[in-house]
Amino acid sequence: MPIITIADEPNPVADYIETLLPKWSAFDGQPHIKGYWKELLRQKFRSFAEYQRLPQKGELIPRHEMSRWRYRANPYLQEYEKVKLLEFREITIRHIARNLIKGAPKLPFEQMVPYWEKWTHFLEEVDHRGLDLKELDPFMATLCEEIEEMYKEYNLESL
Repeated sequence: MPIITIADEPNPVADYIETLLPKWSAFDGQPHIKGYWKELLRQKFRSFAEYQRLPQKGELIPRHEMSRWRYRANPYLQEYEKVKLLEFREITIRHIARNLIKGAPKLPFEQMVPYWEKWTHFLEEVDHRGLDLKELDPFMATLCEEIEEMYKEYNLESL
């Protein structure tokens, strides 16, 4: 979360804060945003929800957007520790992977929807936490090997 400073008239406390906060934000790896009262008063503030484009009545929205909104209304993965979140990802990918492999028997679309929704929820949580997906792959090598084996199983004639 950024550190925001709203400056007013110079004084000893403000001067101290102005030397401390840029260092603090650099240490914390967060941006330091400096503003002034006059600029602040001219700003039009809106809630995060207002920034999200809400559908008009009767307008169809993509399924993934609906999944995102459902997760934001009930962010159940926020209580998961990192290890449990990775387990959730692994289980979800295992369910999805078979439907993506050429030649493998496919589950009907209706049966896949809950897994795609869970995958969207996982991505929303990763975004919320600011995690780097490249750092979240202690099991990915094993999973990739399993997916490769599934591919070989269903595509023997093409190998």
